[in-house]
Amino acid sequence: MTKIAITGLNGVIGKILAEELSKNMQIIDLFHTEKYSGRAIIQKHIKLDLLKKDKIPEVLREAEPDVIVHLAAITHIDRCEKDKKNGEKGVVWKTNVEATSEIAKYCAKQNIQLVFLSTECVFDGKQKYFSENSKKNPINWYGKTKSEAEDIVLSSSVPAAIIRSVVAYHKNDSEKTIYGKILKELKSRGNIEVVSDQRFTPTYTYDIVKAIKIVMKKKMKGIFHVSPTKIMSPYELAVLIAKTNKFPRGSVKKTSISSYYDRKRASLRLRNSSLLGRKTNSMLKFTPRNPEDVL
Repeated sequence: MTKIAITGLNGVIGKILAEELSKNMQIIDLFHTEKYSGRAIIQKHIKLDLLKKDKIPEVLREAEPDVIVHLAAITHIDRCEKDKKNGEKGVVWKTNVEATSEIAKYCAKQNIQLVFLSTECVFDGKQKYFSENSKKNPINWYGKTKSEAEDIVLSSSVPAAIIRSVVAYHKNDSEKTIYGKILKELKSRGNIEVVSDQRFTPTYTYDIVKAIKIVMKKKMKGIFHVSPTKIMSPYELAVLIAKTNKFPRGSVKKTSISSYYDRKRASLRLRNSSLLGRKTNSMLKFTPRNPEDVL
């Protein structure tokens, strides 16, 4: 039976992936702080401290996986930016870049597949949309570290698939994704203000998991943009969430990115983080669903 070692298993995507894969594969939980706490059957829990890069090969040898799915990262833009002053000695760089490098080296040495979850933040948000081949130009430290990690993975001899998606949402969680956060605010306050001058392609968690499963099964390599065809604003998504949960018309108000954040934080956010996935959709033979279809 195939053994899949997964980092970041306690995240929303990790939990869904574990439930999907554990039906016919052995799942190894490579946990950083807390063991996986979901419903899937886990073959083994092994602590993997991503900050101790010298220990990573030893831990991976203990796991003996056939495939590694690397989901774990420090992703909060503001938290990452605070650590930028520490550069390559910082926690964010060590976690997002150095740990990924060590995992890639192990996969290359053992000739096993690596599936790496990346982000739209490798781009600058200044184009109408970004394809798999668009030039990278990150405007925040989070995007910079993920871009560096991508380059390391792609320049190595590891058979790797890099998955990029935008703002994963899950309609059944309480507040772990944008859906739950918006719904919580609506329930507690009755009305909310949401940014209307950003554009993005929010992606359903189950579609991201489906893409990961396909690239694993077919041992596919390269960069894959997993995103729906509908480009919208956070405000439009919030209106849809309010409508489907039967909140009154007008419970969602428009605001600008510069009003929602202070000037510095606003400058770190992409004005347009829309990913174009036509090439990916053709290769994977499926198109991620638009929010209207999911909700």
